[in-house]
Amino acid sequence: MKIALISFGSRGDLEPVMAIGGELVRRGFETRMIANEDLLELPAPPGLEVCCIPLHVKSLLHREGDALLNARSPVKSLKILSEIILNNLYELSHTVFEKAKDCELILINERYYILAQNFIDHNKARVVQLCFQPKGATRQFPYLYYRPWFFHLFPNRLTHPFVNAMLLRKFMPAVNRMRADRLGLPPLRLWPLLRQKGKGLMLQGFSPSLFHRPSDWDKNLIVCGQWRETGKFPAALPQALEEFLARPGRTLCAGFGSMLYKENTLGKMLEAVARELNIKIIWIQNWNSTEEPGYEPADDRLFVLRECDHDALFPKVDAVLHHGGSGTVHSAARHGKPQLIAWFMLDQSFWASQIEVMGLGLNLGAFHDLDFERLKHHICLLFDGRPSADKCATTAQQMAHENGVVSAVDRIFS
Repeated sequence: MKIALISFGSRGDLEPVMAIGGELVRRGFETRMIANEDLLELPAPPGLEVCCIPLHVKSLLHREGDALLNARSPVKSLKILSEIILNNLYELSHTVFEKAKDCELILINERYYILAQNFIDHNKARVVQLCFQPKGATRQFPYLYYRPWFFHLFPNRLTHPFVNAMLLRKFMPAVNRMRADRLGLPPLRLWPLLRQKGKGLMLQGFSPSLFHRPSDWDKNLIVCGQWRETGKFPAALPQALEEFLARPGRTLCAGFGSMLYKENTLGKMLEAVARELNIKIIWIQNWNSTEEPGYEPADDRLFVLRECDHDALFPKVDAVLHHGGSGTVHSAARHGKPQLIAWFMLDQSFWASQIEVMGLGLNLGAFHDLDFERLKHHICLLFDGRPSADKCATTAQQMAHENGVVSAVDRIFS
């Protein structure tokens, strides 16, 4: 059986899907991952075929991402992201089809489900949806990170198909044009497409220890646990960082993943906080940065590096300040570290709220509203025992028994 995994985005969108690809290869399947060119920067599991399309997300974000990352609102950020996707969708949909048209099983980020319908209609391929945050209609809460003012007029359960329908309607014209021009397929219709998406198997790559599955979710919505490569040794830390960690004092790790921000502004704020509170801060600068060599601190309480293996570093720090990406949320929780989250967009605001509700950290609000006094105050709260270290440790113990990748692949073939 030939299998294609399809995902687009930054590191946090690619690494979890690549981990599933590695497990499929280990089980003997011919597996191909199709993604944007940024995939080439990540180490692929042995045997996984990597197939890139001509789209570079780092460049795209530098060109068009300011509005997205400065939105200060999950609602605005979803609208802006959908416009960015739409601008690339016609060519994207054809290129993806050409690279996976011989595959019998398609695993695709649910955000791009509309592209998978081409495989269903052309060669009756089976499609499995993937996502990294809770998705699915429920009476317990409205759609998690798109909540316009009028949602209070809807029953909670209806807000979920509303958002799906809104996005599918936006993307359908570009995909239908490609289907007519290049595939000779009939146009998609909204309601049949929405129904098929809603009843398909959707694997969700987050920990049940961090979000409890709603009791009224449909059976096709499966919570697997975090998707990450297991069984590999953490990368060694630089000697200078080991020496920094060995110095006395509490240590905060700060990192904001693939997000864009003004490094000089943040660097000065982190230095001031480290000096005022007499703590050590390790700052992992952003994946998307174009500034070389990057911010140079004047205070030796701040240690700056470009990237670092979370599994090597997090066990050696006292707390983590980050953007609320699902991967970092899970890494910090898995190592029992309290979290401070200053979010930028989309589901990051949900994870910030969820971590606070679970008693595992504090929600600082939107990153671009963060200031020195707010950051200093919340770091003090964190180090004074809010949230509870016992709660963080208990959650880490629960997560230690999860293997999300194995659970996901088992469910695909069950």
